[in-house]
Amino acid sequence: MGRGYRYCESRTITYFIRLKRNRNLDKLAEQPMRRRPTGRFPKSGIKIKTVGFYYRAANWKKHPRVVSKIEWHFDEVFPRVEFISTNSRLPTRKVVDVYNSRGDVENRIKEGKNKLRWD
Repeated sequence: MGRGYRYCESRTITYFIRLKRNRNLDKLAEQPMRRRPTGRFPKSGIKIKTVGFYYRAANWKKHPRVVSKIEWHFDEVFPRVEFISTNSRLPTRKVVDVYNSRGDVENRIKEGKNKLRWD
């Protein structure tokens, strides 16, 4: 595990870190990715499924929990997939919500830096 993971684990800090997609992660999420959802798509045109599993890269000592977010878009053949590593015990859908809301906070910080010249 990287330094960031070790730091958070040693201080019992909850983390939500996006992982780069790779063959091993795809293999673990393969079953849910294969099954295209049936039924009508919502008005947004996107159906989302979340799946949790444990994963360990070759150079990691621990098996952190990974949540996979699989999005099927109405007009696309293949799903979009994201992987989030976390030590949180929240349900998989909530992990994705927390991770996504983090991005909104970063946008507000960027606005402050650009418009108000924060440094």
